Amino acid sequence: MRRILHLYIRAMYRILYFCILMLIGSVTAQAQETNLDYFVEAEVTNLSPFVGQQIIYRFRLFTNITLPDTPYMPPDFQGFWKSDMGSPTSYFEQRNDRTYTVVQLETALYPTYVGEIVIAPASVMLPDTVFQDGEELVSNPITIQVRPLPEGAPEDFGGAVGDFTMQATLDRQSLTLGEPFSLKLIVTGTGNVEQLPAPELPLPDDWRVYPNPTAYRSAVQNGILVGEKTFEWLISPAQTGSQILPEITLNYFDPLNLIYRSASTESVTLDIQPGEESPTQIAAAPNRSALAIKPISASLQSGQSSSPGLFFWLLWLIPPAVLGGIWWWMRQQSLIKGNRLKSQQSKALLRAKEHLQAARKMQPEIAYRRTAEAILTYLGDKLDFSPSNVVQSDLRGLMVKGGVDESSAENVLACLEWAESGRYAPIEETNIQPLIEQTYKALAAVDAAWKTT
Repeated sequence: MRRILHLYIRAMYRILYFCILMLIGSVTAQAQETNLDYFVEAEVTNLSPFVGQQIIYRFRLFTNITLPDTPYMPPDFQGFWKSDMGSPTSYFEQRNDRTYTVVQLETALYPTYVGEIVIAPASVMLPDTVFQDGEELVSNPITIQVRPLPEGAPEDFGGAVGDFTMQATLDRQSLTLGEPFSLKLIVTGTGNVEQLPAPELPLPDDWRVYPNPTAYRSAVQNGILVGEKTFEWLISPAQTGSQILPEITLNYFDPLNLIYRSASTESVTLDIQPGEESPTQIAAAPNRSALAIKPISASLQSGQSSSPGLFFWLLWLIPPAVLGGIWWWMRQQSLIKGNRLKSQQSKALLRAKEHLQAARKMQPEIAYRRTAEAILTYLGDKLDFSPSNVVQSDLRGLMVKGGVDESSAENVLACLEWAESGRYAPIEETNIQPLIEQTYKALAAVDAAWKTT
């Protein structure tokens, strides 16, 4: 028994000895690495973000010698939506009593699903020179643990994560019935603003709404990417009198304070006047028999011209000019409508894709509803109808009439039925990703069919 105990103690000492050697070797290797003339490293600002939350990926090249141009090969960032943060920056940093010039590249990342995501290594390639062979410098991989959003999301939560503000402006508040007004909405925030879908406008169903193309820009503020997206609509009211344009609300999750918040605009009162009416009564023509007829002399004075004057011809030219102006105006309106429809149709698949990408980050019931909205919005953009005014039984006929084959139309309708039934499925059935993938494939096939007709 004593011998066994002695052998056990010796074994423990040997294991401890080898562990100390490995630790010393690791520290020595790290010291040697940081004493290199050049090396690279990568890091992120948050290793456990929420799904949809912005994190910053930083790749750094350290060097204390002059290097030639080094092509940067970033990771593919699979599992993230990414946004570049501008040109590289450079600064000096002290490491182990050596001063390095650091070239840093930053990328804003937004995880698209919950779970573990590994960011592959980035690299730079040093080309061959007369002094040394080419060399590839490879950074470390990074493992991210993405957390799901907490319970308690508002019913119309669309998946926005970050900190947001909204500002709305109108080009007029007093207008005539039939005259459209312009509504511009600017959303600014630290979330994935670029992929933010247009918010729902709380307008009466009979008001006509024509969306204009969106605009996006971004800037780096205090090391964070801040995006600004501008939505714009032309809106034509259908009622006269004092009408209220309700507030527009964006619900979002604040990852810093771990609560759901909302950003809203203020409600606005519109004064809509009736359009001008044509006169209903025309004055009666005077009785010509009551006028005295003035006799005309049979002989004309010398030098008096009998040809019409310039004013006479101008009176004759006014009606054709008015008709020409009306024709030109009607032609311009037709061109504007045609260009709007072409723009709407060309961006239909992109808008549907934005809806589907937003659905990936939502709670199941909302995600199923957003997927159904993506399908109906796409068909409405392509066929120029309001989804709320068409029943699903008519969609097949509209697609076939537009040149889509029966099989492709059936695939789209199957996805729509799947999405509608999923809203009432048991809570355990939460995997909506297959539906989103299938829906995008079906819409892409229909879109390709329409482009060839």
